[in-house]
Amino acid sequence: MSTTHSLQDALFLEKVQAARERPFEEKFLAGGQLFEAAIERMRMGILMDHPTTTEEEIMSEIKRRLAISRQLEGGRGTQ
Repeated sequence: MSTTHSLQDALFLEKVQAARERPFEEKFLAGGQLFEAAIERMRMGILMDHPTTTEEEIMSEIKRRLAISRQLEGGRGTQ
């Protein structure tokens, strides 16, 4: 793992830990921020693996990965 990835992982984990220590009201609001951060990390990972990917293709891949995640979790969060 590169130093950049290690630093990014450490920063992400700090954000998660900070969110865990907040009062419920702040945790509720932080959930959206953490989700957005996770989506951005996923986006950057896709770009690293496929540098010529279009934004439309990236969003399609993110949606595909989220669908797989929901299936693995037993459908939580689906309508």
